[in-house]
Amino acid sequence: MAFRLFRGPTSSPTTEVSFGPPSATKGTINQFQVANKGTSRFYPALYLKAKYIKTGEVSPGDASANASVTFSYQ
Repeated sequence: MAFRLFRGPTSSPTTEVSFGPPSATKGTINQFQVANKGTSRFYPALYLKAKYIKTGEVSPGDASANASVTFSYQ
């Protein structure tokens, strides 16, 4: 079993997250912009959703995963 993480501006995110290194340096691979300072009137929202992905035979048991998000104010 695996997990896929999706992001988006609504409560039904559809853009699959591609992971990169935990870096706040501008231009780091797989960074994405959450909001534009000049056009965002409200607090920005980022919705994340995790989905289970079957990768082989499934058997009963627990499943857990962790994801780390690094925010960079640029």
